[in-house]
Amino acid sequence: ASHDNNKGLVSVFEYSGTGNWIKQGSDIIGELEGGNFGQCVAINKTGDIISVGSNLNKGKVFSYKFNGTEWVQIGNTLDGTDDGDFFGSSVSLDSQGIILIVGSTQTGNDNHGKVSVYQYNGTTWDELQIINSDNNANSFGELVTLSADGETILIASESSNKIFTYAFDSDTQMWSEFGNFLTISDNIKSICTNRDGDFLLVGTTDGTTDTGSVSMYKKENEDWQQFNDPNFHGTEHGELFGSSVDCDDNAYVIAVGSPGFNN
Repeated sequence: ASHDNNKGLVSVFEYSGTGNWIKQGSDIIGELEGGNFGQCVAINKTGDIISVGSNLNKGKVFSYKFNGTEWVQIGNTLDGTDDGDFFGSSVSLDSQGIILIVGSTQTGNDNHGKVSVYQYNGTTWDELQIINSDNNANSFGELVTLSADGETILIASESSNKIFTYAFDSDTQMWSEFGNFLTISDNIKSICTNRDGDFLLVGTTDGTTDTGSVSMYKKENEDWQQFNDPNFHGTEHGELFGSSVDCDDNAYVIAVGSPGFNN
């Protein structure tokens, strides 16, 4: 959100159980004018830890914990490496709020992008791994999602319409590419996965009618297999159905955004 010379802010709300959403603590305000603070947000399962991307130039990511009254920063501020990294373009947390992945849509002078993986040790965020793009995907890391158990990382390149899967290897303690990358025929706008990382939802638009749709995939052996049904579709031109998508732990309940809908 734009606030205080475009520093940006993030607000957090909790459902009261009686039909109202109550703000938790004060608004969290960004540090830099025009810093895009709030470009992306992630929250853990219990709702007491959040991470916020601020992807201006090098980019930054901040994480906070709710102490019952206010949101207090935990750990160090995470910074991009080079000018133009746009680190913090995407973020995702595991259910505990201790594994964090951050997308950078560029890396210095090229537009290949990368995804950084961190673990909170109670004091600082330790970098565990950097997942670099190969030459098949520009702007790698535009969209990221992490399964609740922290074992599956999904990375999308909107520019190349590809989705890459990385699975945690307990022997190497690293995330390794799993199966073949998934090529989507339409323009990828959003992705999400369920708790166990075995279902994938992909929101797309076709660039022509831009009605939009959401497709569902299930992990089978070494690949993602698309369900013939259900696929969800918008109802009118320019609706952009699927621009955002999220699901519950089991992928039984799905929420889909359509910013272009005009009733």
